Amino acid sequence: MDGGDGMRMNAVLVCLFGAAVTAASFGQGLGFSKGMMAGDSSYTLDITSPYLHAWGSQYVAARLSGDVMAKEGVLSGEDTDSIVWPAYFTGRLGIALATLPRDSLRLYAGAGGMALFPTGTIASSLGPSLGFYVDTGVEFFLDDGKHATMFLEVGTAATLGKPAAAKMRQAPILGNGPVALAGARYYF
Repeated sequence: MDGGDGMRMNAVLVCLFGAAVTAASFGQGLGFSKGMMAGDSSYTLDITSPYLHAWGSQYVAARLSGDVMAKEGVLSGEDTDSIVWPAYFTGRLGIALATLPRDSLRLYAGAGGMALFPTGTIASSLGPSLGFYVDTGVEFFLDDGKHATMFLEVGTAATLGKPAAAKMRQAPILGNGPVALAGARYYF
């Protein structure tokens, strides 16, 4: 390949990259939500990559989420009146498949891997437990489909090996069950 071919190849790559970025319906997103995950209270922070055109009217993005969870219960050996909310953490990484916003709405579905990190307050084993999640949601655009959204999301989460809160009465299983989140997301 001579210098002219290399320049043409670079120009083609720049055009393809520009087309991919232009095809993205939005830039990177940052979200916060409150909800229930597997029966436990959750606060979630998520980062969404730019949506890129996949096929037809479908767009795909990567999403990384971190959750602070609180398990309601009574620690083993404590009074039944001593209800506590000890924390544990989850992290999720997956893909989201979405439609273009229409009439200020966008539908999406996601799936991916999950890691659960118990704390010493509730678990005797502190190693991470791996699992998966699936969800579906709707985003309501607040500014004519530009940047700001509110969203509702439902789904399920499951961890392999069924990690238990061994230091709590009846040793409840962590991170397995239905998920319901409501929050806000902003696309830059």
